[in-house]
Amino acid sequence: KAISLYPNYANAYYGRGKAYMHLQKNMDALNDFWQLVKIDSTRADGYFYLGAIFYQQTDYEKALNFLNQALKLD
Repeated sequence: KAISLYPNYANAYYGRGKAYMHLQKNMDALNDFWQLVKIDSTRADGYFYLGAIFYQQTDYEKALNFLNQALKLD
């Protein structure tokens, strides 16, 4: 509900993305973490979780790129 009221509230996307990951809904989580870094490109945690999802999908090149971006920001 927070996202519908405040569509630019990055923390709401972070929380929902983590919940989706816990439920193994990785595509939904991916969308939320993309939105998170779109709203706030300084959030290392968003890039970290994007990297984690791509790693789970065995797209190691994308995973490495996102994880490196997270390290640069952290």
